Amino acid sequence: MFPFLKYRHLFNHKYHIACNVGYGIYADNAYSEINLNETRRQVEEYKPDVLIIVARYSDTIKSPLKEEEEDVWLNEMNENIEWYEKYSKKIYILDSHPLYSINFLNHFLQYSLNRLDDIDSLHLNRREADREMKYAKRRFEMVKCSKCHFFDLSHLFIDGDKYLTFDPQRMISYVDNSIHLSNAAIDFCRPELERIAHEIMNSL
Repeated sequence: MFPFLKYRHLFNHKYHIACNVGYGIYADNAYSEINLNETRRQVEEYKPDVLIIVARYSDTIKSPLKEEEEDVWLNEMNENIEWYEKYSKKIYILDSHPLYSINFLNHFLQYSLNRLDDIDSLHLNRREADREMKYAKRRFEMVKCSKCHFFDLSHLFIDGDKYLTFDPQRMISYVDNSIHLSNAAIDFCRPELERIAHEIMNSL
């Protein structure tokens, strides 16, 4: 939900939940299960017209995909989304996004000061990043949900054969040390986020 906080003026009422180790549509450990149950409880209580799920997904759903009926993670996503559909008119879910290195901002600052000629090596190899996201994206394509809209921000960062991790003109990082998108990245995504916000409001 955080990318949309700057655009809360476009919504009549807004509630958001921030969970450490929470993915909204599945759980793969004790902490994420606690957060998933709390998310389900609050969705049931508040019955939002629009539910927006923004998460940095774990390696679990990036693992090789089994047959549709046998894939534990796809089945769990379908089960939780079916629950949300009971209480929400629309569900917007962030698609899989490239995974950045932990403490990225520190690395970026070190390269800026000491290895400026090599700083472009901090951008992500597009082919490798796409390979890493492949199974997560495939699972999302197979989700059964009549109210769901998956939205993608990763394409905004594509530059040829790489995903940009910083603004090469202004030399500002798009990633913080906890591998979340920085304010600069959110500003970079502003047109797309505003488009989605207006799309949501115009469809209700």
